Amino acid sequence: MKKILLKILFAIQKITSLEILQIKAIKSLGMVKPLFLIDVGSAKGMPNRWKKIESVIFKYGFEPDEGARKKLKQSPDLRGGGNLDFPFALSDKAEQIVLNVLKKPSHSSVLFPNNDFTNLFPKRHPDGFEINFQANVEGIDLDTLEFEAKDFMKIDVQGYELKVLKGSETSLRDILGLEIEIGFSELYKNQCSFGEIKDYMSENAFEFIDFTSLTRWERDASKNTLGLCVGGDALFLRTPEFIYSKYQNDKEKLAAYLSICLIYKRHDYISKTFELFNIEKDIHYLEFLRINKKLRRRLNFADRLSRLSNHIIRFFVSEVDSTPMFY
Repeated sequence: MKKILLKILFAIQKITSLEILQIKAIKSLGMVKPLFLIDVGSAKGMPNRWKKIESVIFKYGFEPDEGARKKLKQSPDLRGGGNLDFPFALSDKAEQIVLNVLKKPSHSSVLFPNNDFTNLFPKRHPDGFEINFQANVEGIDLDTLEFEAKDFMKIDVQGYELKVLKGSETSLRDILGLEIEIGFSELYKNQCSFGEIKDYMSENAFEFIDFTSLTRWERDASKNTLGLCVGGDALFLRTPEFIYSKYQNDKEKLAAYLSICLIYKRHDYISKTFELFNIEKDIHYLEFLRINKKLRRRLNFADRLSRLSNHIIRFFVSEVDSTPMFY
């Protein structure tokens, strides 16, 4: 049974990813510039959905940990349109910051780990949250830096996300979407909450779309699929109406927005944007529209397939989550 379900999941993934079509659609828009991705906390390398289309993006990475940056420089993820990696910790102002480098480097944070919480999950290797050493790093706010363009921002800084956002208030005016790591449990002392992030994003005219991933911990197991939902990643986007009101005469920004919506499978936003801009029959957008419709049909098929698999699972358990996420 497990093998059958895995085959179904792999089939869904194959149907819904199709990065070749994504690249073809993005290139059909004829953008002069690549998509500009700001990757805050880039120790894990380029996010997977962006890595698949690395030939059409330019990434600005921020990673204060020297060891993590050295690994990035040796990584094949740095091929593509171009990359710049900065040795800064983004914050809400320019200052010297003490970085807690933990035994598991990807858990490192400006904040102290909340061992009272992590120790409740012994199978999750809470020793990875122990401080290995502390390092003084240079902190800077994004608004201080001058970039050629800003389209999308990914933030993964272990509970320090709101500080980064407050130091990016001016920059956010040009940004079309963000994917932000959020927490429902206090893995780090005094970390910001999902509610605080959501409120701040609303104040800056971004709409919360969905969780692109959710992480769950069990008290007696190391699995992520079950247990307490401790956090995840949240997607925030500008609305089609916002894009039309601000970028009605900016074809480059419109193309960037359509590309981001395609990457995150927001096909309904693409349709509404086409309607608002009245470009359904514009020859410059026909190829993009054709691929978008094709990918949307496949996504709908994958959704039906997933619901069918849930019916199969119900033979073995009484209740299952019937809301699949294909981000």
